[in-house]
Amino acid sequence: LALYAASMSVVHGVPISDALIVSARAIGVAAVLGLLVLRFVQRHPWPRSVRPRYILQQVFAAVGFSASWVLLSNVVESIAHGAIVHTPPELVPPFLLLGLWLYVAVAGVSYAVQATARAARAEAAAVRAQLAALRGQLNPHFLFNALHTVVHLIPVAPELAADSAERLAALLRTALEEDRDRVTLQEEHAFVARYVELELVRFGERLVVQWDIPVAVSESLVP
Repeated sequence: LALYAASMSVVHGVPISDALIVSARAIGVAAVLGLLVLRFVQRHPWPRSVRPRYILQQVFAAVGFSASWVLLSNVVESIAHGAIVHTPPELVPPFLLLGLWLYVAVAGVSYAVQATARAARAEAAAVRAQLAALRGQLNPHFLFNALHTVVHLIPVAPELAADSAERLAALLRTALEEDRDRVTLQEEHAFVARYVELELVRFGERLVVQWDIPVAVSESLVP
């Protein structure tokens, strides 16, 4: 709007106040048509390889936008003045070129936003895949260690083995059903503490664990 008003004032000598009013109407029409450009961009995303058909679609869309903008701007000006107003023939080509530039600006920004959103979704998917792979690596390791503890207890302390198996079942249920990427520190501590209880059964006095967790951070989120 500012560029449009400045060009009217500098090139054609229109008072800046009048130029701003006319510019507001013209750019307002372009903004409304820009909503159609956004819909077009959504329905025709940027392809992986640009083909002639896609280029033709963009050319037709740009020409249609430009012609519609010039036509509707004349309609709006006619309504504003209460009389038929039309663009002088010698000014039609510059206005059509300006309409093409407006299309490129709106479509270009829209495609850039679209590409940024795609990149963000791809990055999030990659992170989720990494987390899933990490869980797949950790769960078997955790399971084998815990089962090893239970197996060693069966011949020497059956009741303790049964109790440890119950603890293991509770831990596995948490490990397999938990699908959040982040939990509170308090929840993570409770999970790890149950695992440590199993390891204490296995290692006895050889394993000494000290917890030092301030209450103030118990609700903090951790991976």
